[in-house]
Amino acid sequence: STFYLNRENIPNKLDLFVAPGDDSSVKVEKNLKEFLDTFEEVKFEKHLPDDKLTQELGIKTFPIFLINNQVKFSGVQSADTIKGNFCKLNKLKECEKSLSKSLRC
Repeated sequence: STFYLNRENIPNKLDLFVAPGDDSSVKVEKNLKEFLDTFEEVKFEKHLPDDKLTQELGIKTFPIFLINNQVKFSGVQSADTIKGNFCKLNKLKECEKSLSKSLRC
């Protein structure tokens, strides 16, 4: 599922689910840094495979993003793609800024 209907909507929240030592998880955190440095109002949390929320949502592949506690997307994404997905659901002044469109490895 990419939408968790019965979960509370928490605006400006971004969760990242990663696996330690996983190449994709390492890459996604590098790309996410630019987004987090730009969006200071974002409530961000990182979750590992054994975390309660990871287990509750049944997440088995990594990396996964969860926006506003309801909408999921996956994969290694550029900072600009992360911004685009986040800004579809949240209206912050930083949404007008351009971020890197290429992946950092």
